[in-house]
Amino acid sequence: MPTRKQISHLKKRSKEGAANEKFHSILEEKLQKITARNQQLSPLLRLPAELRNKIYSLVLGGCNIPDDLPLTRPHFLALLATCRQTNTETRTLPFTLNTVLLHEGNDLGKLVRYPNRISQNMTTLELRWQLESFSRSDGFTRSEYPP
Repeated sequence: MPTRKQISHLKKRSKEGAANEKFHSILEEKLQKITARNQQLSPLLRLPAELRNKIYSLVLGGCNIPDDLPLTRPHFLALLATCRQTNTETRTLPFTLNTVLLHEGNDLGKLVRYPNRISQNMTTLELRWQLESFSRSDGFTRSEYPP
């Protein structure tokens, strides 16, 4: 049999849960209104999806991730933060339209840590390694090293 303290705690949690559910319901309703307004007022979102996708490709494509981005395109992902609809339409494009570039063995760990939704959308992955110099006096022949 639950104690009074446990019953009180459960009642409190129940009230908090109901308030939390109501808050999320109100928030979702407001977000849907904002999305509808954005679709009506935004020149970009009023364009047909095919044309928006072409624009997204021009804005988000043609890079090596992560090498080029910090210096050449510092605001590369800003488009994804403009609104929920553009985020939904573009969130996987940086990995679909670009080459994901990894250096050395340490970077392979990054690949494993990418969430599935990202790694599933990668279309080009480039791994770069630099071999240390060697000489025939190492005891290895040149044919033992990959080209």
